[in-house]
Amino acid sequence: MNFKAAVVEDDPDVRGMLAGLVEEYARERAYGAVVMRYADGYAFMGDYKGDFDVLLLDIDMPGINGMEVAEKVRAAGDDVIIVFVTNMAQYAVAGYSVRALDFILKPVTRGGFMMKFDRVCRELGHRISDGRVRLANRNDTRSVGVGDIKYVEASNHDLVYHLFDGNFRMRGTITEAEKTLAPYHFVRCNSCYLVNLKYVEGGHGDVIVVAGEELRMSRSRRAAFMTELARYAGGSV
Repeated sequence: MNFKAAVVEDDPDVRGMLAGLVEEYARERAYGAVVMRYADGYAFMGDYKGDFDVLLLDIDMPGINGMEVAEKVRAAGDDVIIVFVTNMAQYAVAGYSVRALDFILKPVTRGGFMMKFDRVCRELGHRISDGRVRLANRNDTRSVGVGDIKYVEASNHDLVYHLFDGNFRMRGTITEAEKTLAPYHFVRCNSCYLVNLKYVEGGHGDVIVVAGEELRMSRSRRAAFMTELARYAGGSV
């Protein structure tokens, strides 16, 4: 499992400790983790693109507090997993209004943190097994079922997700999308297209039809693509 986490904490010692514990947790379980650190809510919001899976958020910070950050994140439509880190237990009830998954009380201990992060990763696992992916750009964040994706197109430095209700453009590489979607039978037919095998309707020569659209297969990927398609369909090559 891979995930991207943000630690927003104004105390540098606590910030470093939390980031280190997330990295340790991931390393022990062979997870891929990217952990970003922010000294306050303003720094986080200035860098915010809606592309985090987990948000560890201090509540009592100068300027914009953690609850206000969480409200802005939810107002943007982001379903990121939020865990508050605080010594203010009275915020537990308020946390429900922003759908916080859990609270970690200060002072933070390694054992207590690991137990809480087990719950975070169980939730991440449920989201992955349910076949949903998060798509995010500067203007929008969506949780999309993999069955709603016809194919993914690499366009310059962007990805275009071709959905049944329109297209969604975001930053990313086709390799990143392939790693995320491979468990759901998405296969590349050329260097630019990652195809949901569920919607392959047929083809001729080096052209395949995906949900009514014609896409070209490259010669270098044709054999591998047809092999995976045959496996998916339960046939033989």
